[in-house]
Amino acid sequence: MDFEHMDDRPTGQVIMWPLVTRERFAELSGLNEGVVRGMVEKGHIPSVKIGRHRLANLAMAFGNMINLYARYGYNARTVIKHL
Repeated sequence: MDFEHMDDRPTGQVIMWPLVTRERFAELSGLNEGVVRGMVEKGHIPSVKIGRHRLANLAMAFGNMINLYARYGYNARTVIKHL
């Protein structure tokens, strides 16, 4: 892989990754790190293992949340509006 040209991206370009560390997920969600660790280990928070690290998948977690609310009759737009 050629890393020489990585800085040739236009300035201000942001790359969003749906994967975050458990610590970052805890920070974003307001949950305790220990709680997040337990939820990841039990499979309540979708995650993927990359090497030695297990990362929480924000995109899947958000999609699961929308689907859960939809099961109870909430509209996805309504849920997103209140986040």
